[in-house]
Amino acid sequence: MGHIERRLAELNITLPHASNPAANYTNCVEANGFLFVSGKVPLPGAVGAQPPKGKLGREYTTQQGYQLARSAGTDILAVVQLALGSLDRVARVVNSKASSTPLKSSTNIPKSSTAAPISWSKCSATRASTPAPSSALCLCVGISRS
Repeated sequence: MGHIERRLAELNITLPHASNPAANYTNCVEANGFLFVSGKVPLPGAVGAQPPKGKLGREYTTQQGYQLARSAGTDILAVVQLALGSLDRVARVVNSKASSTPLKSSTNIPKSSTAAPISWSKCSATRASTPAPSSALCLCVGISRS
């Protein structure tokens, strides 16, 4: 178990089994020292038993939006761990993007869409950028050679 995995355990964060792609694409691609992770949506069970469908501010509260974003974020971490063998191989978060489908009147979108990068920054000395609020989460990370 690597440093990041131990830190996740200390924070009581359990990674799910990496989900399969939802269509005809791969979970991630490694190229030139980077790992590009495909967009991930919240896992069924993140909020309720069914896969989430709806808008922040109508079907989901800001807190539920945070839980949904965290679910997609932990799935991405599981994909990275599966692809690299250890999250310790992540040298830096290069880019992260989050999108959601809020009502136009919703004002707490950034709060719900920052769950994954905040979770990463609690676990690692690696700098994580905060995604712009814009219903998926995707990530690009630099990989250490060790």
